Amino acid sequence: MDQIYKFSFILILPLTYSIHIEPNVDTIRKETGVSVVFICKGKGISRGDLDWYNNYDQVITSNYRRSTQWKDEEYMLLLSDVEETDSGDYHCRRHSTEETVSITLTVTPTVKLEAPPMQTAVLGSSYKLKCKVSIGKNIVDSIIFSKGPEILPPDSEPPSFYKRWEHNIFKKKLTSFKLYCNASGTPPMQYKWTKNRKRITDSNIAIKGSVLQFNSLQINNQGIFLCEVSNIAGEDHVKILQTTLTVVESPTIDVTTNKVVLKVDESQELTCKIVQGNPKPMLMWNYTLPNENLKTVPTIAKAKGGVYVRKDPEGLKLVLSNVQKSDAGNYFCIAEGMFGETAVWQLQVEVQYTPLLKMQTMQYSSWVRGSAHLYCVFESNPRPVVRWYKPNRSIPFYTDYSRRTRIGYQKYNSTLDIAQLDEDDFGTYRCESNNSVGVMTGRISLERMYAPRSPIFQLEENHATSITLRILPQAKEDNRLPINSYKVLFRPTTTSKDLELQASRSSSLTLSSLQPDTDYIIKMAALSAAGIGNWSAQKSFRTNRQTVPNSPEIISRTEDIGSRELRLVWKQTDENQDSIIGFKLKIFKVLTRRSDLGIIDVELQKSQPDTDIRGSKRSYIVRNLSPLTTYRLSLLATNNVGDSSSTSFEFKTLDIPHSLRSPLPHIPKAVLFTVVMLSLLLCVLIVDISCYKFNGKKGVFTPCICYHVCNNPGNKNIVNETYEPGAGHHRLDSPFESNTLLSKSHGTHIV
Repeated sequence: MDQIYKFSFILILPLTYSIHIEPNVDTIRKETGVSVVFICKGKGISRGDLDWYNNYDQVITSNYRRSTQWKDEEYMLLLSDVEETDSGDYHCRRHSTEETVSITLTVTPTVKLEAPPMQTAVLGSSYKLKCKVSIGKNIVDSIIFSKGPEILPPDSEPPSFYKRWEHNIFKKKLTSFKLYCNASGTPPMQYKWTKNRKRITDSNIAIKGSVLQFNSLQINNQGIFLCEVSNIAGEDHVKILQTTLTVVESPTIDVTTNKVVLKVDESQELTCKIVQGNPKPMLMWNYTLPNENLKTVPTIAKAKGGVYVRKDPEGLKLVLSNVQKSDAGNYFCIAEGMFGETAVWQLQVEVQYTPLLKMQTMQYSSWVRGSAHLYCVFESNPRPVVRWYKPNRSIPFYTDYSRRTRIGYQKYNSTLDIAQLDEDDFGTYRCESNNSVGVMTGRISLERMYAPRSPIFQLEENHATSITLRILPQAKEDNRLPINSYKVLFRPTTTSKDLELQASRSSSLTLSSLQPDTDYIIKMAALSAAGIGNWSAQKSFRTNRQTVPNSPEIISRTEDIGSRELRLVWKQTDENQDSIIGFKLKIFKVLTRRSDLGIIDVELQKSQPDTDIRGSKRSYIVRNLSPLTTYRLSLLATNNVGDSSSTSFEFKTLDIPHSLRSPLPHIPKAVLFTVVMLSLLLCVLIVDISCYKFNGKKGVFTPCICYHVCNNPGNKNIVNETYEPGAGHHRLDSPFESNTLLSKSHGTHIV
């Protein structure tokens, strides 16, 4: 069965609109000197889609008699003061649709008649009137004389404006432009131009019919301009266009100075005047201080003065009243015109003041043979001269580094450096900062710091070869520097040579490596940056008698046991631990076996050589152990007197972690195949040789093997030959035996 398919579609076509020209006629006639307006209209037309052409020659562009203008969807062509050469076809073309409409303009010369002057005639007499055609003789067909009202042409039209002026027109100074009085009407129109209701007398303004030409605009050219249009068809009502012309002139400020220098509490006023600018610019004063944004100067004065602005008949006045240090900065007078053009006067205000010291009283400290670095920090304008004084004398300015005293001078501070201080250098110094405004003096005290007092200590924890000193705290003194370290002198009473120990600052310190059972004397002093203090009173003590050390205590931990090593840690708790020379370590492997009676015997097998651990170490790593094996350690301490009893420790090593075990080597398939084939071949050779030797039958490889091994290939009869007694024959049971017998019987040796 045939199937029927139905299709539907929508065809979308672009929407177009036709264009037309107003006036909607084919031909229009005009006389010379009038203005003509053609308007090309159409819906949906965008700017730039239309162009006017003259006789298809070229696009019509604006000039002093021709102009074009867009308004909504209208494109207007204005022809001013038409001439006979303007006759022809005018076309309006739409580019998007290639649509063209046209209108024909015919321009004819204007006819000018010269009538005779007014004459007086006698009543009842005859008089001949003459009317002379001075212009347009070739187009005049007839002249009509009438009495009373004038006879208007059939196509007469009163004047009308087809383009209005803006109420206000702004033009820049020294520019030129034209003002068109765009009107149409028949007969020709008369134009009258006025400025401020008076006749125009400006030398740079020219009147050319419906056009007012402005050349190099000046301020005096601005005003209210009127254009009055009339003809005989509309003489009862005159058409008037009016606009106000304003000449724009960029503002200019009278700059009197760029910098003002004032001292604190002085005052001054500066006026910002406008030299030129039209319309009258707006004036304002702004300012910016260091590290601040631009701000507007207030218009109200502060109670104690300051900076503010005040209106003045000549301009805007900046008042600097009782200025202070904070009023210094850059000030800007800005004149801003109506259209954003500006003029700026930048004024720098500098305020001079007496030097200001950041700290008028400062205190430093040092010590004899030390050094001092004194600061005098100030703020000043103008830059000051700084002098340093010690009581009743001035310190000269030296730049030679070899001298002990040196003065440095930077922008905002001055320094006094004194090296290798002596007792006369301590006291109060004066820093005098002097400029043209005033003097400011600061005082700096240099205080002497002393070495620490003698320390107070107690003797504690007396051992055979060491003793501990506990230092007691003392009250803090302001004129003493903090303790950096301690110096200890000690010696046995049997000698006169002191032993010295330098120790860092701490609450206790230990003297070691002493002789047992010996009398000592000891004293100590504290040290600081100022030097060493006084020595303390001398004390005496006797060291204890040295004995055999106690057994070390082994600290066993599970995490210290591995598969191949052990980290052994121990401690020594007896009072003679400081005299221990070292430790001895023995390692045994524990072997167990069960007897026939079920008794388990334990045997210790020495695993490694004995180890001597010298010094003060309290740990040791035992290596080269076997996994999953039981070991027993024996540890003892030793000193100059003897050895301690041993301490035993038994442990079992761990298994090797699976991740650390060596994996089976990877054997390539080709190697495996070769090994298997060689093994099979070897088996075949063994079977074949055995078969030949014992059964006398050849195998696959027998001829080759027998040739090289037996040197008698294929001779199987030797094996089967027999030997009988008395007949010189003997039966052989093996080929090796037959060789021997044959050699004996026949005197021949077979290899």
